[in-house]
Amino acid sequence: MALASSLLQGNPRIDDASAPGGRSIKRAPPHDDAEAVRRIQKAMLQLGRPMASSFPNGTSQEPDGKFGQDMFLQVIEFQKQAFPNSSQEWDGRVGPKTLAAMDQRLSKGGKTSADNVAPSSTKTTTGDALNVIEQPPSELFLISRRKDNPNKGDLDSSNRPISASGFARARVAMLRLLPTFSLQDNMRLELVLAGPLGLMMLDAFINNTTRAAEKSFPQLNAKVANSGAFLSEARDAEQQVLANLRAQLATQKIDYHDLVTGPGPDRSPQSPVLPIEAGRATGRLLPSVDLGLFGFSFSNDPVLKIVVGNFQGSSLFLKNFQVFPGKGGEPTKCTGTLVYEYRDHFGVDDSDVEMDLGLHGSPGQASFWVLQHDRHTPGHFPFVTVVRVERKFSEQLL
Repeated sequence: MALASSLLQGNPRIDDASAPGGRSIKRAPPHDDAEAVRRIQKAMLQLGRPMASSFPNGTSQEPDGKFGQDMFLQVIEFQKQAFPNSSQEWDGRVGPKTLAAMDQRLSKGGKTSADNVAPSSTKTTTGDALNVIEQPPSELFLISRRKDNPNKGDLDSSNRPISASGFARARVAMLRLLPTFSLQDNMRLELVLAGPLGLMMLDAFINNTTRAAEKSFPQLNAKVANSGAFLSEARDAEQQVLANLRAQLATQKIDYHDLVTGPGPDRSPQSPVLPIEAGRATGRLLPSVDLGLFGFSFSNDPVLKIVVGNFQGSSLFLKNFQVFPGKGGEPTKCTGTLVYEYRDHFGVDDSDVEMDLGLHGSPGQASFWVLQHDRHTPGHFPFVTVVRVERKFSEQLL
């Protein structure tokens, strides 16, 4: 990508990071190219995001060229403002999309209007020796995320032979002889067992013209929010958050940034999480917070078992967080909202056509595969289902 702003032009490391597939410039360790980092620090300053730790001698002097915690947090704030509806971009790394957004704004004259700039810093309050880092009112803060795999086979829509057993290949070959409406009917006969929600998601698949488009269904959000499987996961996550905050209170400082611990917020789906990890902002050893993945069963949630099965990605956000320090012996309280986001793929991969004791290998699943790979007329592209549930909390910390 050709960069237009003079501040970002002409640096080999930035050129590499701006190219498709290039290496993002990211937080130490290890330290990235110092000159590239200095240019980004200057760009952030022009965009109205000064970072005191990056300019130890003042903003009129050269920045330090170190991609530290302060810069990492400010990059995330910039990404939230630049990509308000794409939380997957809020990773604190400066790659092609972030550089393009910076470049566009710099080319238009730098600082964005105050109405459109997310808060560049947090506010600190004190009460009876307790320090509290306040969350900006408009912020949606990412605590934990396990990304789904966008390259998984259930999002593949290419026209190709199936890689499966001889029996499964023969079934697919026979189904490919059927007209499209017959294949849709095979899917409908199975998804009707999930009621109106199953048929709604089938219609979304039939009419979807873009691979891996993100789709949300209010009825699905409500169904998940009331399911026993989700409520169990949510209560566990809320207890983790409260344990972390109570440990922070014991040190007389509450900083919501420290809800992110260890290597977070991003973790691979299989990565282990230690019970005690370093907080991101202060390095204090605190109880970790991690939102895992879960699935549904026919015995407890048959509708969700049919339309979702098992979630493949999860994110936990915090908003509207407030702390009310106790006075005169009263307990310290906190309130806020935890936002749970889960991702699943409404698509099938080759193994789903193999018959087993569950839903796999059914006529509907095999027909699903043929529609997904052969019948883009113009729809039948798999999509990413995004489920979002919000839960408010109000708890005593001590």
